[in-house]
Amino acid sequence: MKQSLNQRPRLARRAGLACLAGLTVFLTLAFIPAWSGPALAEEPPLSLDELLELAGGRNPQVRQALANQEAARARVEQTASGFWPQLSGQASWEATRNEMTSSGELEGQQRQAGLSLSQSLINIPLWGQTRAGRLEAEAYAWAVETALNEVRAGVRGAYLDLLSARAQLLVYEEQERDTAAFLERARKLLQHGLGTPLEVARASLDLAQAQGKVIEGKASARRLMARLAEAVGVPQVYGLPLAPWDRSPEAPIAAALEQGEAGLVTRALKVRPEMVRLQRLTAAAQASLDAAEAGHWPTLDASAGLGQIGAHDLDSQYYSYGLALNLPLFTGFKLRATSAERRALLKAAAETRDLMGLTVRRETQQALQGLLEAQAKVAVSHSLLASASENYRLIKGRHQNGLATPLELSEARTQRFNAQAEVERSRYGVFSALSGLDRALGGGLFPAAGGRP
Repeated sequence: MKQSLNQRPRLARRAGLACLAGLTVFLTLAFIPAWSGPALAEEPPLSLDELLELAGGRNPQVRQALANQEAARARVEQTASGFWPQLSGQASWEATRNEMTSSGELEGQQRQAGLSLSQSLINIPLWGQTRAGRLEAEAYAWAVETALNEVRAGVRGAYLDLLSARAQLLVYEEQERDTAAFLERARKLLQHGLGTPLEVARASLDLAQAQGKVIEGKASARRLMARLAEAVGVPQVYGLPLAPWDRSPEAPIAAALEQGEAGLVTRALKVRPEMVRLQRLTAAAQASLDAAEAGHWPTLDASAGLGQIGAHDLDSQYYSYGLALNLPLFTGFKLRATSAERRALLKAAAETRDLMGLTVRRETQQALQGLLEAQAKVAVSHSLLASASENYRLIKGRHQNGLATPLELSEARTQRFNAQAEVERSRYGVFSALSGLDRALGGGLFPAAGGRP
């Protein structure tokens, strides 16, 4: 945990410059097409690891958790300061007047200056409060891990969805080019009397639908780029270059299946940051209750003082030292009410922890089922693509021989391109499912991304 908490985004500045450069290129291409100056140096694409590292220092959720952790550490120091000696200095001047006389003259003066030192020797409530504060600070440290776990899942999800959308867009653009070429061929055949108007009309309709897919695909990619920028915590940039994803899901899937559902649930309940955080908070609530109940115990303090005193010239020296024992006898039922409050807070913390355990169990089980489903869709999509490609080949041959209608050929072509898009969706869907299971487990499952290509 310490290593992950101490990881600061060493590439934050470089990635931020990449975002700025991408935005500059986008604006230049969009609004100044005639500019003929020297081309901007293209920034190398960002890998998923770099995006995750950038999010660790830029995402507001993580930064808020880090600020809360710093505040908790400061509170621990405030409480623990009671164990240190307390040294203070005093200076005073006092004059008295006898109101019974008519002269109104000052009857006397006194000046004093000195130092006082006190040290707590026995203070059981303070010990309990300090321990509760330390446990609470540990809980805030795990809150940082919780935020990082959520942010990483969000960045991975946006990154994979964006790559999936771009891959599907390539399929749609290929479909547009293929359909445009078929339409041009149909028109030429019609001009030479070898085609039919139905073929041209059908190809025109298919081209319009393919163009609509391309427009929707580009809009979806822009939305997902904005979502990725938001997840990272940088301004929205639509032209940010991203490195390709070439990891294999086989090893993490095999590791997950080897552990089984019971093993994954046990692991999640043990190491997921939310569970560890709530366990620390429950222990802190127990320590706070112990501190409240210790309020009935006596406290022992040592004190000493040294200084000068006098009416005019501080010519006399004084010193004092001693012990002070304080035993609460009656506090108006304050200690009893405080103990009752802390006991209720302990019960609430334990119930919150148990409720989160049920949530973690459910999310882990659902994530595992989602992974199995995504893995099955990969095999189905490849089988569907093979069948659709073979069907298109046969229908195309029949159409060339006049045995298939233009409608049959159009449907076969559309089915083939839809199957190609489904292969891309299912491929990235496996990694999205892995990312979901990694989040449910608290990390350690998703395959590490590669560096810059």
